[in-house]
Amino acid sequence: MGQSRMTRWLAAGLLSSLGGCASFPSPAAEESETSSEGDVGSVLGTILLYLPNRVFDLVEIVRVGANVGPGIGVDAEVTQWVRAGTMSRTTVGLGYQGLRRMPLSASSENYIALGPLAADATAGPSWYRGPGDVRAEVHALLVGVHAAVDVWGIFDFVVGLAGFDPEEDDFAW
Repeated sequence: MGQSRMTRWLAAGLLSSLGGCASFPSPAAEESETSSEGDVGSVLGTILLYLPNRVFDLVEIVRVGANVGPGIGVDAEVTQWVRAGTMSRTTVGLGYQGLRRMPLSASSENYIALGPLAADATAGPSWYRGPGDVRAEVHALLVGVHAAVDVWGIFDFVVGLAGFDPEEDDFAW
């Protein structure tokens, strides 16, 4: 009896989750399908924004920054999956984080990380970390520095030359 009850609950859960899979086109999607003028505008926009989008992709590959405030720690990362580090600091920082991200940091960070796992207690905006970063960071007493190269960003730039945008960060018309 208990097993058939569980089977019914599982079946009900599966059916109710499948009910949410139906999708209906939005009015904007229907309008764009029937209008060829929108296609001309988006093609023109893509052409006009090609060069600015490639420049943004290129200049966001490398990021650097410096922090000031009490702290100690080291952190090394080769993508989000291979990482070793520990850090304890309360700092403010200034750096180059690309054109789409804030160049400031003001945070209190305490963490330990090994591989893809991390125990992290951070308050305030800290430096951006991309999933494809090759990154090194050190903080000794009152000064800390970091540098990162975004491997995924390199890929995004290279395939962007052919018109693809895997990061979906290009400006659109």
